[in-house]
Amino acid sequence: MNKNLKILITILVIIILGLLSRFVFFKDAVDELNAELNRIGQWEEDYKKEHPNATKSEIDAAFKEGIKGLEEWKESYRQKHPGATDGEIERTFNDAWKK
Repeated sequence: MNKNLKILITILVIIILGLLSRFVFFKDAVDELNAELNRIGQWEEDYKKEHPNATKSEIDAAFKEGIKGLEEWKESYRQKHPGATDGEIERTFNDAWKK
């Protein structure tokens, strides 16, 4: 085998192992991101059901307004619970979202 081919194969193996290790070491972060994306997708589906004639720009505006409301809710929660960590705030919001 050619020396350059061996080097190329070694580099490809290293790249593949690096990509796979990303999912092993950062699995929780990837799972969390997927959960957030699923929640956003569910919100959009629900919004479309409630507003069947909504345009993409109207959906985007409603989403931005919802995000603004979420940030205001988080800030209000922080003020009422000064010692709350970001994780506690997220869990409280997630519990409220599921109801």
